[in-house]
Amino acid sequence: MMGFLKNAHVEVVSNFSIFLFYLMLILFSANICYAGSSYTSSDQGKPYYWKDNTLKWYVDKGDLSPSVDHDTAVAWVNNMLAQWREKNALEVDHKSIPISNIMTQFMGTLRKDATGNNYQELNIASAGVVIFDTDASIIADLVGPENAAKTPGLTMLLSSDSNDMIFSGYTILNGTSTYLGRYAMARTEQRADELFQATILHELGHLLNLDHAQSNVDIVYACNQDGNLVDRNGLCEGGHYIPSMYPYLVSYRQGQLSRDDIVSLASIYPTDELSNEFCMVTGYVSDAEGYALKGVNIIASRIGEGEALMRVDSRSYVSGAHYPGCTGDSRYVINGLIPGKTYQIYYEPLYVSANAESSGYGPLEQPPVNFNATLIMTADNQSSIKCDQPGTHIEMQTAVIDVSNPCKGTVALLQDSIDSTQSPPRDMGMSGAPGCQLTLYP
Repeated sequence: MMGFLKNAHVEVVSNFSIFLFYLMLILFSANICYAGSSYTSSDQGKPYYWKDNTLKWYVDKGDLSPSVDHDTAVAWVNNMLAQWREKNALEVDHKSIPISNIMTQFMGTLRKDATGNNYQELNIASAGVVIFDTDASIIADLVGPENAAKTPGLTMLLSSDSNDMIFSGYTILNGTSTYLGRYAMARTEQRADELFQATILHELGHLLNLDHAQSNVDIVYACNQDGNLVDRNGLCEGGHYIPSMYPYLVSYRQGQLSRDDIVSLASIYPTDELSNEFCMVTGYVSDAEGYALKGVNIIASRIGEGEALMRVDSRSYVSGAHYPGCTGDSRYVINGLIPGKTYQIYYEPLYVSANAESSGYGPLEQPPVNFNATLIMTADNQSSIKCDQPGTHIEMQTAVIDVSNPCKGTVALLQDSIDSTQSPPRDMGMSGAPGCQLTLYP
């Protein structure tokens, strides 16, 4: 164990929870999604976070693959971490206002090369480790040899309810996914590199404890009509509107953070400006019988200023995401609304593949389905909202959806669940969801 690090704090912790996120590349078995973990929040509805809002990280010693050497791979990771760290502001009246505060600190390179034979010796406290799994032997051991070639990345988080902090995390990157072979991401080497870097950005989001997110999903459907990811060589019209944390890899442009991604990160690592300079909308979702309905995607989109701004200034939240599984209530919290701008709030089903074993979203493996996107009204029955004063909190009407409730028999009546739970501190919202894997859209 000690052979991996110099001057590292290494210890064994007995009381911890393990959360696993992994990416699956599926080109020839379309629409398959393997079950993963729910969002990493405590039973008290608090998101886990890195101590002092700082991700300290180590990197594996070896190359990523025969075609991507160690230095190149480290540069890719550094560039993607820089996005999460530096793209932390929203523009208001031509003024850039920071809304998230996450820092990263590179701690060095592991002394030994982690492989399928020795990776279980890793036990590194208070830090993340990015591992270059050159031959996919580690991933094969974790997800099975039959899935290894289709899994370009995997992230594990270990955390403790005693202090709501992430204890350690491991992002494992599959070097065999950089090949232009059977499970290639694209037709050209340059595009394959761009898509793999988008995968790194996505996995590092999980390492920071972000879930998957769904917004502008109609663009995903439209791009799917033009063929799978390889057929399109990673191209997708409007792909820059798709969140990096969307569970399907649709476009190489998911290698740049969207507004949804930025606001999601701020919900876990907020600055004071997030609550003081912007507005927040909250509400609940229930089924027709009044029971809390978790797993419904809630969208806030700017309106009245053209389609481009509607898509750019859009963010999502999954109802009840701040409590795991069928526990807690069905509250949603959407942060970062710009004062003076008009938004519509609506609900929609999360995309669930017809052949999926899991949706890839939290807090439920199988969220509610078979209902249409619908506007949510304000308390005074208006179809849009506009906050004039920074720091305004707008509570929406409870959205009632006549649909089968996956948690019926387990979840409480909505009012009872509200009475028995407390909202996360500062109404921090965990946007989107994690769950299983990023899949190449078929």
